[in-house]
Amino acid sequence: MSNAPEPAAHYLYQQVADRVVALIDNRTLKPGDRIPSVRRMSQEMSVAITTVMEAYRRLEDRGFVEARPQSGYYVRPPHARRIGEGTVPPEPELRTASLKPSAVKASNFIFRTQTALAGASAVQLGVATPSSEFLPTRQLGRVLARVMREDHRTSFYEFSPGYAPLRQAIAKRLMAAGCTVSPDDVIITTGATEALLLCLKLVAKPGETVAVESPCYFGLVHLLQCLDLRVVEVASDPRSGVSLSLLETLLSQDGSIKALVVAPNSHNPLGSIMDDEKKRAVVALLEAHDVPIIEDDTYGELSFDEVRPRCLRAFDRSNTTLVCGSFSKTLSPGFRIGWVAAGRHTEQIRELKLAMSLASTTPTQIALARYLSSGGFDRHLRKLRRTCRDHLQLLASAVHRHFPDRTKATRPAGGAVLWVELPREADAAQLFEAALQHRIGVAPGPIFSPTGRYGNCVRLTAAIEWAPQVERAIATLGRLVADQLR
Repeated sequence: MSNAPEPAAHYLYQQVADRVVALIDNRTLKPGDRIPSVRRMSQEMSVAITTVMEAYRRLEDRGFVEARPQSGYYVRPPHARRIGEGTVPPEPELRTASLKPSAVKASNFIFRTQTALAGASAVQLGVATPSSEFLPTRQLGRVLARVMREDHRTSFYEFSPGYAPLRQAIAKRLMAAGCTVSPDDVIITTGATEALLLCLKLVAKPGETVAVESPCYFGLVHLLQCLDLRVVEVASDPRSGVSLSLLETLLSQDGSIKALVVAPNSHNPLGSIMDDEKKRAVVALLEAHDVPIIEDDTYGELSFDEVRPRCLRAFDRSNTTLVCGSFSKTLSPGFRIGWVAAGRHTEQIRELKLAMSLASTTPTQIALARYLSSGGFDRHLRKLRRTCRDHLQLLASAVHRHFPDRTKATRPAGGAVLWVELPREADAAQLFEAALQHRIGVAPGPIFSPTGRYGNCVRLTAAIEWAPQVERAIATLGRLVADQLR
């Protein structure tokens, strides 16, 4: 009898998946064909039915096949799986900036942009929140209605730190991100914006300096302005995230940095995901300089990989990293449920939350906790990830077809937005205003920089239902850019 160990489970999954991909690649199975049933594949490859089911689920996550109720799995068309390098724009490069602290300059333009984008648009390409068609709105509505009927607690404050079952559910979900977090460390906030605000107020006083990625989420830029903080922009690579070498340079020459604000997973607006080796190095570097990290994990659950990426907090041995998140991009922006896992800063954040807003909405906390306990969230997430990935591919391809030469675009590894770098002569602010005249919303690049950089960039969202009017809107934007260049 052989003493060799049995193959690892993931190796068996991969064998089954490779078999199906090979059948697709050599055109034995064509788009629309039904792939072998789970039972048949189990018999042919002498593996367990559960192994085949896991392999098929992973193929579905990767976009090779789609499940049809009561029918089986079918091959998806190539455009829904991957787009070749020749059908999308080239990638933008790292754009460095001065590492000197400066005041925030873009706040007024951010307010103008948010106000305009909140208005009615024929095609809304400027807002990163998924449209209602992609969210379990009806299911959440039914749960919320039942909570309002049956739970007397909905009439009362759920004081900070928040509803205990919801905090426990968040702590459990963070386990998949490599974090060991107690429910007692989790504080419920009114969206991720309040979570970031609380963390910034904790680490820095007015006039002090924090480091942020560049580009970064425009809501963060607005917060920095409101808190009267100075800022250093550290360039982020469109694929690998914030520059480690620039961080090292900054921290070695400036001992006044009070914190680093960073989004390592499904970055907004770049869509990048930092690999584990770099995450470990970033955490070690900040710990060596005794600088806390504020980690924005709002889009962490929207990675296109099969495995949920780990948070920076997973590599933190000092328990100083503050992780902020939200359900606004995955379940319901209107519920206004965010959170912060504050580590050793928990009591301070809790006190700040009590002082600023006392409590977050009780009915939505209870309803969300019930929904998460039902087990439907992960199924919803798998579908949402596939939809965002597929629509990003369609969006990038449309930009390639309709925008002028020298246009570049990112290759997002997660999230729902595409960062587009226009030819250098183009003006994103002018494009924003011209697009509004055609009832098209876009997010201009300068709002993603505290100092108004990225004047020739725009962020487009793919989190909307793809339809002919979307393609026409992209074509209109391309014409408007071409008109500028002429």
